[in-house]
Amino acid sequence: MLRPPWIAIMAGNDRRKKMASQEHLEILKQGIATWNTWRKQHPEIRPDLSFADLSGADFSGADFSRADLNGAILSRATLSEATLSRATLLLGATLRGQAKIKYPKRMGCDMLGR
Repeated sequence: MLRPPWIAIMAGNDRRKKMASQEHLEILKQGIATWNTWRKQHPEIRPDLSFADLSGADFSGADFSRADLNGAILSRATLSEATLSRATLLLGATLRGQAKIKYPKRMGCDMLGR
């Protein structure tokens, strides 16, 4: 179960940094089942979770396909069996601190900035 405060937007004076969609973060805060239902209902939407602090959360089984995770902090997050197809984790996404990515589904995400 996710416990607040597990999502926070990175604060800073650098206005060049893009921020995550507050709407998308609010849906994610409601839990993985709600998130995955929303994703199925709105496949045309590319979730924007860029530069969000998602550290320590359990995202097991979450559908992050096509998600913008640029600059997101995923330290100590669990992404077991999460769908990461066509997701982007560029621009300094942080996976340090024992992020768990066991058996991700369709791992065709861009982590190298090709």
